[in-house]
Amino acid sequence: MRIAIVAIALTATASWAQKKPVTIEATLARTPAVPVPNWSPGGARFLINSGTRLMVREVATGAERELVDLKALDGEARTPASEAAFSWENRGVKERPIQWSSDGKHILVTRSGDLFLLDAATGAHTQLTKTSARERDAKLSPDGKHISYRLGHDLQSMEVATRKTKALTKGGTELVRNAELDWVYPEELALATAYWWSPDSRHIAYLQFDISGVMSYPHGDLTQVRPVYEPQRFPQAGTPNSKVRLGIVADSGGATKWVDLPALTGGSLIARVDWLPDSSGVAVALLNRVQNELRWVRTGSGKGVATIYTHKDPTWINFKDDYRFLTKPPRLLFGAELPDYRHLYWKSLEAGTGPIAITKGDWEVTGINCVDEVNRRVYYISTEVSPVERHLFRVG
Repeated sequence: MRIAIVAIALTATASWAQKKPVTIEATLARTPAVPVPNWSPGGARFLINSGTRLMVREVATGAERELVDLKALDGEARTPASEAAFSWENRGVKERPIQWSSDGKHILVTRSGDLFLLDAATGAHTQLTKTSARERDAKLSPDGKHISYRLGHDLQSMEVATRKTKALTKGGTELVRNAELDWVYPEELALATAYWWSPDSRHIAYLQFDISGVMSYPHGDLTQVRPVYEPQRFPQAGTPNSKVRLGIVADSGGATKWVDLPALTGGSLIARVDWLPDSSGVAVALLNRVQNELRWVRTGSGKGVATIYTHKDPTWINFKDDYRFLTKPPRLLFGAELPDYRHLYWKSLEAGTGPIAITKGDWEVTGINCVDEVNRRVYYISTEVSPVERHLFRVG
């Protein structure tokens, strides 16, 4: 049974009514009109980043207070030297400057290139790094005991209790990047990061990009008063892509284990990487370069790399983030256009069994919001009411 839940409309502040000068900086600003809440584990409270202050609001009481002055953290950080002339990166790279620990007791904050750990109750903070280089794409391990980040073109790990650090990868360069995206993957695949912790906090899966064979494209930054020449490694149609491989390294360090992924006709793109919920292996979504063939594969099956699901389309596959890996029993929940309207399906992690439809009709599912495995429900957004409206539904 499908049940319509609620539709919520957020009306943005009429900023156009305010008289402000039109500048290049203003037109490029991406600050949302409505602050996006950063929910704590369990949903009892959330954070709001005003840009200069980090506020916390309790849901039950509505009480709001300042947790930390972000400008004060900037003052404590060692501001990195100016970036290299050609360091522009794709706007699709999405790092998380503020993130909760899994127990909700701490908050990891990245400010001015350094890392700070906040007490979620008091706002007291500890500065974890104070370096002249930027710590990039920092993440808390699921158990909260370690913090990973990229330094230069390599991946590092820090033990929170002792602040001891270790290099998890070595030999990264501008042309061979460990746990660092190239230009194409964020742009074409909306991949926001290049490494992922296992749920048990024992391993990290990461992508290595070799961009040495990609042509140098004469990009220019036209957002400045005078354009800045910034050549990028960007593959035009028909020219080579980056060579990308998937590796798994233990958080304790050691050699990387490279995953032997199957090759698709016309070249493969690693569209997504996700750990299975029990940390037994990683699942990988592969697309061929023209993006009309999708193959989900997994490691840790005892059979090397095993296929979960394959889909081919005569024209193009609209790949999105509408998928989840479930635990009881292990299976893949995903959205797909089979053959026309996009609906939800689930499939076991074993090959040979076809996907089973969860939704159907002359309308489409536009996104998954939440999966409640305990009560076996999926919450999703769809166009069932009208093609020009979006409503929240749930289905068993």
